[in-house]
Amino acid sequence: MEYWDLPAFASHPDAMARVLGLLHVPGDGLLLLRVGGDSADQAYWGRRAGRGLGPWPYHVTRRWLHTLAGIVRSADVHVMLDLNLAAGSPGMAARFARAALRSLPRGSLWGFEIGNEPDIYHHWVDYHLPGRASLFASSGEWDQFSPRRYVAAFAAYARALSRVAPGLPLAGPATAHPLRDLAWERRLLADAAGHVAMITVHRYPLTACAHRRATDFSTVARVLSTRISAGLQPVVTPALELARQAGLPVRMTELNSVTCEGRRGVSNTLASALWAPDALFSLWRAGLAGANIHVRQGAANAAFSMARHGLDARPLLYGLALFARAAGRRGELARLRVGRWSSAVRLWAVRSGRRLNVLVLDKGPHPAHLALRVPSGRPAVIQRLLGPSVQATAGVTLAGQRLAPDGRWVGRRTVAHARLGPGRRYRVRVPAYSGALISFRL
Repeated sequence: MEYWDLPAFASHPDAMARVLGLLHVPGDGLLLLRVGGDSADQAYWGRRAGRGLGPWPYHVTRRWLHTLAGIVRSADVHVMLDLNLAAGSPGMAARFARAALRSLPRGSLWGFEIGNEPDIYHHWVDYHLPGRASLFASSGEWDQFSPRRYVAAFAAYARALSRVAPGLPLAGPATAHPLRDLAWERRLLADAAGHVAMITVHRYPLTACAHRRATDFSTVARVLSTRISAGLQPVVTPALELARQAGLPVRMTELNSVTCEGRRGVSNTLASALWAPDALFSLWRAGLAGANIHVRQGAANAAFSMARHGLDARPLLYGLALFARAAGRRGELARLRVGRWSSAVRLWAVRSGRRLNVLVLDKGPHPAHLALRVPSGRPAVIQRLLGPSVQATAGVTLAGQRLAPDGRWVGRRTVAHARLGPGRRYRVRVPAYSGALISFRL
């Protein structure tokens, strides 16, 4: 979430806690809430800091930290704070870190990310900050901000933070284009390996800012495309290989289908709910340590917002909840042997203890008919993700239920069953533009 969105999300603390809870896979370690994004390089600690220095300075106060602490306690989450690198002020970052350690519940602060998408700083001409010359270009221009200068700034922040928060992990470089700008990850690992504990990258495969004729302009058809979801894997593989050599994990700290806050009629439809599980499973298979879906209050690509009445759940949130259910407790990806199949149908399998979860995503206009051979003679339980149409922005259900403004599931829970049939196979029909989670007891 963004720094400036925290008060809105905290306005309904019980609903917020339930939302985060339904996305937390039991036994999957801590749930990490990243606070950052565009707001990170506009966030200043203290009322006097940042005065007159940026177009939209956001003042982070002790009251803000107390609000964050309330979410941490109610939702039982850990926090990664993205620090303002554009200010070029390691001292301010250290003071903020000290205050955060004092305000947040003990052990809940995972660590800090240094900067937000520094590889595209040259696109932003709104920063006019004194003191940045020592960390940034001597010319004072963003087009001089290189991987080498980023690593120098990272090291300066690391030294300042080590004096007030020794032992807390640091992450970076939070690049917008992890494949195109691989030099940033390579330089950080080569020159600051002793400071960094996690490599972080971002990815939005589509955009709402491009010309409509551009190949990455967002449409429903492109959100549904396997190229967009499965295509995340080759984008992060080179960074994963570099980090693996250094013995470090890689996390995607910002992920969504469409950038520029999304596009209405595309990012807020059932299509996004079918994109999300496929994208997350692709990243899981690639070897990422985790992913953070960017949720921006009021944006078209947000999984949810907080309105006056409470939670406003979007289709994307249902897709994320479906992924969490499919992932299972301490789940491990299982191999599937698949015959000739439509490219619009995606299948994933997870073994979780004595349970096998098979997730089927039909992202095409025709229903899928499956014949599954599984070493289980027991009936399978099927939970369905359904909506009125692929372009629906409301009316989406998961296992027959919907999310109410208080964050609770309401409506009668509806599941189907599949029994072992001829040829010792389970036969399941999955409607067009829908998802089905088929769970077997082994």
